Amino acid sequence: MLRPQSSGQPVASKGFGGKEAVPLAQGGPVRLPPWAEASVNRLSVPPSTVHPVVTRLPNGLQLIVQPESISHTVRVYGHVRNNPDLETPPGQEGVDEVLDRLLSFGTTSLDRLAYQGELDRIAADASAGTDFSLEVLADQFERGVELLADNQLRPALPGAAFAIVQRQVASSVAGRLESPTTWRAARSGWRSSRRATRCSARPRRRPSGPSRRPPCARTSSAWSAPT
Repeated sequence: MLRPQSSGQPVASKGFGGKEAVPLAQGGPVRLPPWAEASVNRLSVPPSTVHPVVTRLPNGLQLIVQPESISHTVRVYGHVRNNPDLETPPGQEGVDEVLDRLLSFGTTSLDRLAYQGELDRIAADASAGTDFSLEVLADQFERGVELLADNQLRPALPGAAFAIVQRQVASSVAGRLESPTTWRAARSGWRSSRRATRCSARPRRRPSGPSRRPPCARTSSAWSAPT
């Protein structure tokens, strides 16, 4: 029986079959084969099927409406221009995150459970904040906007919830201090996951039959709604 033993001598680096050689292609312009050149010469830009209607409302709101025929729903997306890094008062850093989390605790007229119950009653999804959104059936659009506006303009901001959210934000800030180069990415990911969790937790109810989705509204300026 042969047993391998170390001889203490250096081992040759040459492997079986000799040294591998990988020849490199010559540099410089290369002419395409006829079939590829013909395909490149036939490139064309397809006509756009998106035809949004842009309107500037009297209150300064920029409204972009894009009609689509997918389902019997209306989707609203809006953004309130803000810069917490410049607008937050000294000594109150992080107040924007605390406020963003507190918006999910209902309004002055509907507590958290009652507010979610009203959304479920009309099969709607809504999220308030600097980036707000609404997805609702077309025949319940007015009620959906009313609920979103109530949450956006008159949030409950309960004191008991503030203490909880304040501790949560403080814990997350402590984690960011350990990895300062990734705190912005973590903040963006938390907001996305919060909205995804709220949407997935609520059962979706969609009508059957031919689908048609009325225009969706989007805004890139400060958002307001009738009281």
